[in-house]
Amino acid sequence: MQLHRRASGARVRGLRLAAAALVALAAAGCASSTASPAADGRTSVVASTAVWAGIAEQIGGSSVDVQTIVPQGQDPHEFQVTPADALTVDRADVLLANGGGYDAFFTSLIRGVSASAPVIDAAALHADQPETDDHDHTHGAINEHLWFDLDTVEAVADDLAGQLATIAPAEADAFHARADSLHAELRSLQNRSAAIAAGRPRPVVATEPVAHYLLTGAGIEDLTPPEFGEAIEHGSDPAPAVIAQLTSLLSGGEVSALVYNTQTESPTTEAMLRAAGRAGLPVVEVAESPPDGVPYTAWVDTILTALGKATAR
Repeated sequence: MQLHRRASGARVRGLRLAAAALVALAAAGCASSTASPAADGRTSVVASTAVWAGIAEQIGGSSVDVQTIVPQGQDPHEFQVTPADALTVDRADVLLANGGGYDAFFTSLIRGVSASAPVIDAAALHADQPETDDHDHTHGAINEHLWFDLDTVEAVADDLAGQLATIAPAEADAFHARADSLHAELRSLQNRSAAIAAGRPRPVVATEPVAHYLLTGAGIEDLTPPEFGEAIEHGSDPAPAVIAQLTSLLSGGEVSALVYNTQTESPTTEAMLRAAGRAGLPVVEVAESPPDGVPYTAWVDTILTALGKATAR
């Protein structure tokens, strides 16, 4: 099932043309006020979104300067690049993208400025993983919320550590050690997921398929009508019959919780939140980036804990 909110072809082409113009504009009008990310000698990593920037900070440590293009909490699908963004991407040593259509602006920006830095694409690494029930690549479509796929996060961490080690070989051992530390934390989360699955958790519904990979890993069935999540992701209203179907699921005792994306709210999702409240169902909150100051694995651990509690039999 393809659930991407993709930029239109015209918008993508426009972004590519705009990016080149933005770089020229930045060089002419902004260069004097915009310091190079690597001016202090540190390796520059530029990530499209905050969640991947957090992973880069964990692997890079103090010897890496990490910048995020999309501000915390903003929807990447609606993001408009600026001259400063183009210059930041053009000067980066490593670029880190989610891919899969989630941050299409970033791919277009990279092409537009002809950035020469290596690009780590989480979607490409996801596609390279062995095919399992959780990673079905046969239909050419993936769920784009790849930061909740723990295997993909591990692959990104490995790739990033390798790229950083090539750029700064004196720090190679430290980069790989931090990647190993993250691997251990991810394995702990995977064990938590397996324990939830072993308990035969009850199903849930969700306002969007943001937590798809966490739910799948924990053996939690998502009964949400596909048309509902797809409409919300595209910023449109689901059909009345689809809303009625989800409302019935919330009130009929078939599901144990509502998984609620706090980062994309609308009158429709808020109505589902109220319906869950009337039914006495717990609400498990997810988002598309962690709260400020909360490490990635601690954030995921909190979500898994809430899911385990809400879906226990």
